Amino acid sequence: MTASNTRILYVGSDPEFCDSIRAVFNERSAEFVCTFAITGKQALELAEAQKFDLLISEYGLYDMTGDRLCRKIRERDGSTPLLIYASVYRDSDHEAATNSGANAYILKSDGTSNLVSAIRRLTRRPEPTTSRYHATRSLSIL
Repeated sequence: MTASNTRILYVGSDPEFCDSIRAVFNERSAEFVCTFAITGKQALELAEAQKFDLLISEYGLYDMTGDRLCRKIRERDGSTPLLIYASVYRDSDHEAATNSGANAYILKSDGTSNLVSAIRRLTRRPEPTTSRYHATRSLSIL
C-alpha cells in the first residue's frame, strides 16, 4: 500500500457479489486497498481498529441494515464518507440512509464504473485522464 491508496471498508453479505467487487478492487490495486466485512458488527470492529478513507455498505446485511450501520459509524466518526450500495431503490431506504449520515446512495445495477466514480468523488480523487466519461444517473450524493 502506498500513501496514495484509498483505504476502503466494504460491507456485504453476498459472498458471490463480494467476490466480483474484490475483482474490481484488485484490478485497481494501485488506487484502492479494500478490506471486506460480512456483518455490520464485524464492520464496526474493523472501523474501530483501523482508519478507512471510505466505508461502503450494502443495504441489507445479515445483522443490520446499511442505514443502521451508518448511524453507528456516525456515533464514533463524523468525517469518514459513507456510501450505501443498494440492490434496489426505495424512497424509504434512501431517506433512512440520508437521515443516518450516508454521503451517497447508489445502485448495484448501474455497474462498477459508477461505483468507482462515486468512490473518487467521495474521496476527492480525480478520474484518470484515460477514463471515459460515465453517466451517473442514479448517483445520489446526499
